[in-house]
Amino acid sequence: YFKDNYSQIVQKGQIRHLPGGVYWEMCVAGRDTYQNGAYWATPTGWFVYTLDLVDSALADRTVIDMISDFKKGGACEWVLDEKRRLPNYLASASLPLAGIRAMIERRKNNTSTAIPER
Repeated sequence: YFKDNYSQIVQKGQIRHLPGGVYWEMCVAGRDTYQNGAYWATPTGWFVYTLDLVDSALADRTVIDMISDFKKGGACEWVLDEKRRLPNYLASASLPLAGIRAMIERRKNNTSTAIPER
């Protein structure tokens, strides 16, 4: 799912809470804001940990895209296109590390159950 729907759920290495084009029917946050369509770095680490099982290069690109976005505009709570909210959001800067480190460790130990690329 993550690989096949990547362009709808990932932007600048950050992850959308909902599938592309889906919004909460009843939500205080408007469409394409906050947890109703915006993209977050907080789940990126475990997202790439999982994505790495089917596409290591895409997992790597996701991490690089997130870091590049952080360098350009800082680690924000959420982003969407050029919208950036709550800069210097420490959860966005730190939470991805656990999943990224686990992915690297799995690669080093070669304990992956990765599906070979076709």
